[in-house]
Amino acid sequence: MKSNLVLPLLTGVSLAVLAAPAIAQEADPALQDVIIVTAPRIDTPTERRVTPEAAPLQGGDVTYLTARTPGGARVGNGELSGQMQYRGLFGERLNLRVDGQRFASGGPNLMDPVFHYAPAPLVAAILIDRGVSPVSAGPGLAGGADAVFKRIDYAAGDGLAFGYDLTFGARSVNDSLSTGGVIGAAT
Repeated sequence: MKSNLVLPLLTGVSLAVLAAPAIAQEADPALQDVIIVTAPRIDTPTERRVTPEAAPLQGGDVTYLTARTPGGARVGNGELSGQMQYRGLFGERLNLRVDGQRFASGGPNLMDPVFHYAPAPLVAAILIDRGVSPVSAGPGLAGGADAVFKRIDYAAGDGLAFGYDLTFGARSVNDSLSTGGVIGAAT
């Protein structure tokens, strides 16, 4: 019986003797210093703006502009009924909006896709949602886009202010013309 108690007792005493210097020793002063790292916040924008000035139009369809974004492509179904493709997805899988409003297709099999309702001469810019679209903009699997219409701003002073934004385009490949724009007055 005694031999069974001696071995655990000796083991416990030896561990206590070896651990005593580590407990008595003060903590390393280098480990007590507080290190504070500061840096500016890295903002990664979730949207990118594509305007006709940065990428000239090739046709009357705004999907020509969206095809110039990284990961974007155009599914050409006609001069005004092209579909935006983004990262391999298109149609209802993308969160496509016209002036902030989500549209459903006007016909079966996306015969009238969303951007069909936003002709290029009336569009000021296209906002591309990089990554997953925000929940506030509506559902979408992997991104989306918003075609923003041209507008006449309010006048800065008390008087009447006139404004316009007109577009005229001609293409020799199919002998086509496109015109459009906005004209208005504001107070």
